[in-house]
Amino acid sequence: MTTDKLYKLMDILDDLKQIDQIISLHRSENQKNDSLMLSQYLSRRNQLLVYFINELNVSTEQDFTPQRLSIIKQIMERFYQVSSEDEKHDAHLDSLVAALSA
Repeated sequence: MTTDKLYKLMDILDDLKQIDQIISLHRSENQKNDSLMLSQYLSRRNQLLVYFINELNVSTEQDFTPQRLSIIKQIMERFYQVSSEDEKHDAHLDSLVAALSA
């Protein structure tokens, strides 16, 4: 990975941390009139997560794939906790989850 790419990913990670703090703030205040703002921040966080993962996987260095996958797992565990009330299901994706569990 080039130094430029590393700095780009670090910047995205910093943005994710900032947005996550804002989301926590909005959730702790639990204000109904901020639900629009909260949904916008959640959407932005999801966009950044996808962008981060895509940028991380663009690398042509196949030797480090397990390390990249480990980073993806860590970032998903930290920034993407879906509560049961927010969770939506796709039957096809549920089939994949079932196949993984089998």
